[in-house]
Amino acid sequence: MKDSLRAAMPHPHSSHVARLIQLSDLHLFSDAERCLNGENTRQRFTEVLQRAKRYHRDDIPTVTVLSGDLAEDEQAKTYQHLATMLADYPQPVLWIPGNHDNLQSMTSLLTSSPLIEDKQILIGNWNIIGLNSKQPKEKWGYLADTSLAMLRSQLQQHDNPTLLVLHHHVRPIDHDIDAIALKNADAFLSLLSEFPQVKCVLSGHVHQARAEQYHGIGFYTCPATAYQIDPTVKKFKLDPQSAGFRLVDLWSCGNYRTEVIRCDNQKPL
Repeated sequence: MKDSLRAAMPHPHSSHVARLIQLSDLHLFSDAERCLNGENTRQRFTEVLQRAKRYHRDDIPTVTVLSGDLAEDEQAKTYQHLATMLADYPQPVLWIPGNHDNLQSMTSLLTSSPLIEDKQILIGNWNIIGLNSKQPKEKWGYLADTSLAMLRSQLQQHDNPTLLVLHHHVRPIDHDIDAIALKNADAFLSLLSEFPQVKCVLSGHVHQARAEQYHGIGFYTCPATAYQIDPTVKKFKLDPQSAGFRLVDLWSCGNYRTEVIRCDNQKPL
């Protein structure tokens, strides 16, 4: 798998109905000057956020998803700072927790507009569902039986084209980080095989952009807004590539187009 663009062209009579922006792995601290692996994570997030704002569309619904590890220190003050940083953001922001996050603090503090508490929303005719793969005191991910049952119910009720978001990666990427991926991926994939409306699954966690088609579903990971991990080696190694985000354009026919935008990428919008 590699950082790639899916050429999923829409049907000629299909319309471009929505846009989704995925930001992931912020690793923020309550101390604005604190760094992680040589990067000031708040400064990097600010840069990516400003870049992402340029991709907001006024003519179609646009939503941004924060796919986990929003805080590195799990401090309430960190989430308060995040809410303040997003106060003038021009589109709704759906968030899910990662293994580094404090879910209790997130639930109580990430509530003011544009942040939304719902983990299932409709944009255009697309069903967007956020899943909680965080396990207390663990780095690996797991979708609880209750979460899988809820997902099954949601998919049974809505046959719209569907995009799922969770923090932990589902498919292996041939890297040591696979040891802390989604632990019950087989059960998750078995459930998805019953619902052809599921078109793609977005994850964070790996600090690198990957793309794979597996049994008709696109599985994508996202670069971090903090530091990047080199995708060309199996062991942990920092990657000098700039921070970025994933952009997903959605069409009414159920097709989509996705690409990675980095802060040093100056291609036209």
